Amino acid sequence: MSERRILLTGGRVLSTDTAIGDLPKGDILVEGKGIAAPPIAAHDARRVDAIGTGVLRARPDNADTVFVAGRAIKRHGRILNVDVHGLRQRACFPTVHSRTAMSNAATPLPLDPELAAVVSAMRVANAPPPFSGTPAQARERMRCAIMAARERFPLPIVGAVEDALAVFDGAHVPVRVYRPQEAQTGLPTVVFFHGGGFVLGSVELMDDIARKLCRDMHAVVVSVDYRLAPEHPFPAAHDDALTATLWAIRNVSVLGGDESRVAVAGESAGGNLAASTALTLRDRKERLAAQLLVVPGVDLARDTLRIEAKRSDFPMLSPADLRDISRLYMGSNSAQAGMFPPSPLHATAFSGLPPAVLAIAGQDPLCEEGLAYAARLDAAGVPVEVLRFEDMFHPFLGFFEVSVSARRANDEICRAFAALLQRRPAALDSLKSSEE
Repeated sequence: MSERRILLTGGRVLSTDTAIGDLPKGDILVEGKGIAAPPIAAHDARRVDAIGTGVLRARPDNADTVFVAGRAIKRHGRILNVDVHGLRQRACFPTVHSRTAMSNAATPLPLDPELAAVVSAMRVANAPPPFSGTPAQARERMRCAIMAARERFPLPIVGAVEDALAVFDGAHVPVRVYRPQEAQTGLPTVVFFHGGGFVLGSVELMDDIARKLCRDMHAVVVSVDYRLAPEHPFPAAHDDALTATLWAIRNVSVLGGDESRVAVAGESAGGNLAASTALTLRDRKERLAAQLLVVPGVDLARDTLRIEAKRSDFPMLSPADLRDISRLYMGSNSAQAGMFPPSPLHATAFSGLPPAVLAIAGQDPLCEEGLAYAARLDAAGVPVEVLRFEDMFHPFLGFFEVSVSARRANDEICRAFAALLQRRPAALDSLKSSEE
């Protein structure tokens, strides 16, 4: 095929004579109709599609102005409908801009069948709620379940793994450092915080997740073994997250090597720690390149009764579990739950934060607060990309060997964040120039 077409991806300019099969993954406009080169996840496409025939509309973002073939399709935050007949040759975007890209509309979907089978098996086995019993008992149940699953699947292969001690300003936190195969100098460094409601999980139990992030993002990953509640209540985990990240920033030369590409990432409670660390470092005038927040729990004062009134049968994480998390982590500091820290959603300002990728699961009681946090970032002018996976349950990130759809979601998250890390150095240069 050699029909007239425009590729909108990464600000690059491609000839309209390029064949579809030769195009990199991205969003493509063909004769006025939007199509996507498989797979749907674009590396860093500015998501643009066609509405109807011959009319182009940009998906929501905060770019001051977006140009296609020299003509504005968005100006000062207002979408402009533009007839695309006659447009050719190029797609131009600002080098640095804010955007919120929703991966498809929020269409209600049933739980992915392979994940539904996991939920059914747990119900048949009468598995207790994740935080029931003593913390030691809950941790042992998680350990047994994860290690049994690990016997069936090989771990993602990386170049090297080493345990270390992150030390900063007299504090110390155990970490595990993952390096990709064929690692060269000048790689991104991603500080990763595991999930588990501040009570469960460890570097060892989330070893497979950290390995996949390292391999698929081609980055050095520092996985943080922060202290767990209730033995170590708030602010212990938040303090450890900050210590580990400051250590990584100060030691980037022996980690990834690229000081302009130190980022934070986290899942669930770890998403809270990543977002909290980004906020705290901004206030300390420390610059991060990006933040990856996967199903983040960003409001420890959330109204679980309101969530329950809408739906009470969330798989793998219930409103009652959320109450346990807040109780166990906040301890005697429960009056602070509606403040920042520990709740990023209650921060007083969001401007100046690093660009973000937020991954949201549709079958998750934290879905709405994740979207609310993305909206706060977007309103403050922070570049944010929201990836919505309507058929996923809360802990889908670690189920990539169990479900094809969960693997696809995990892959899309890795691609999106890797693309953001690749773009970031140019953005930093631009920001530095504007500050001078």
